[in-house]
Amino acid sequence: MDWYAAKIYGVFIQDRKEVGLMEAYPPLHEEPYPLQTRPLTIVDKDGNILVWYLPRILFEDRQMAIFNSTSTLEPELAKSFTPEKTSWRTRRSSFLDGKMPGCINMSPAWFQQGHEWYRNELEVSSLLKPTNKNIEENISWLHNMNVHFPIVNSIAQIMHPQQFRIGMEAIDKLHKDPSHLREGNTARTVLDAWHTPFSALAVISNRSTPSHRDLQSPAKGLDVMVTTGTYRDAFMVLPGIGMELYFPPGTVVALSGSLIQHGVRCSEVDRVCLALYMRSAVHEKLELSPTSWSNLSHFA
Repeated sequence: MDWYAAKIYGVFIQDRKEVGLMEAYPPLHEEPYPLQTRPLTIVDKDGNILVWYLPRILFEDRQMAIFNSTSTLEPELAKSFTPEKTSWRTRRSSFLDGKMPGCINMSPAWFQQGHEWYRNELEVSSLLKPTNKNIEENISWLHNMNVHFPIVNSIAQIMHPQQFRIGMEAIDKLHKDPSHLREGNTARTVLDAWHTPFSALAVISNRSTPSHRDLQSPAKGLDVMVTTGTYRDAFMVLPGIGMELYFPPGTVVALSGSLIQHGVRCSEVDRVCLALYMRSAVHEKLELSPTSWSNLSHFA
């Protein structure tokens, strides 16, 4: 890409100058965007890797095991919808019918929405608090996922070694000293079940996702998406780049969620995406260094 990612983020995205961005850095192609079906990376002029695309990298039995495991979370998914005037992420009209539509988030340590500043305490997300009536099922799902997380973790470690290391340092720090969390030692059950370096994860079932940015994700980091299910065709749309990625079951995509506009179009149901993401504010609270870009030089 004929981009300098650091400049784009600093000049355009932080100030939300979408029109100026498209004029200064137009997409490679106009609609209809060309469809990519082979593995690829998208790299800026400094060698920073902004997108990794690994179609069907997970074997069929593994991706189906992940998909089937989400049935444990059906009670949480069913009550995840919000009124139509709220965010597209959770309003009912964003979801297709089918098995278990909905969107939920889990984290062993994050800030309540709107409270991401240094003097506030980290806390376990609501789905993993002892007061949640489905806590046993939610923790059980995390334990069941621990046979799959090592594969995703290995992929994430190759894609962005520094982000992986910092994420592991954060989880290790919480393990050694749960007093960083509002729940203190009572959070050990969650920490013992959390076997990924990411700050949080989302389980997204049967949602049509418009093009967007995830501005809370670190620009230099990578969000990792794993898609599973029995559907046949889905497509990840990258309008700022001018490209579509074929997004069948078993595919893994990692991208800078705050830098790269992305969305998913699919008219088929029985599709679950796991989105694993970092939160810079959590690492800052734990006094860890921010991550730098994943760069081609790391693989020389």
